[in-house]
Formats: sequence, C-alpha cells, structure tokens
Amino acid sequence: MAATNQNAPTNTPPNNAPIISPMKDAVKKIIEEHVAPLKAEVDRMHRLHRIQSIDLIRLKTEMKALMDAHREEQEKELEDAQ
Repeated sequence: MAATNQNAPTNTPPNNAPIISPMKDAVKKIIEEHVAPLKAEVDRMHRLHRIQSIDLIRLKTEMKALMDAHREEQEKELEDAQ
C-alpha cells in the first residue's frame, strides 16, 4: 500500500501557479471595465470639487474684505459729514 498525503490539494496547477476561477476572472474583468473608470471619474470630480471649494473660499474672503472696506468708507463719510 502506497503512502499518500491526504492533506495535499488534488487540483494543484503546475509550478504552484494560482488557480484562477472563472468567477474571479469575470469579477476582475468587470472591475477593470466598469468600476475602474467610474473610480477614476469620482477621483477627478473630487479634485474638481476641492478646487472649486478653494475658489469659493477665496471669493468669500475677497467679498468680506470688500464689504469691510465699503463699511469703513461709509463710516468715514458719515464722520466727515458731521
């Protein structure tokens, strides 16, 4: 009777190459074709949103500075008028 290792896998590919199931291959293909482009688009939109947020903050700061300058100008005109 020959001794056999019952714990050894029966479907081991040559050279210990990984077994790729059709399901995993299909999922990988879907990710490459559909999910990866969507992720790239989301990343692009995040960058664009970040840039727009920075622009909005800059505009708010400039607007506040202009409003403060206008308020000071009005106060000065009121003082000069009195």
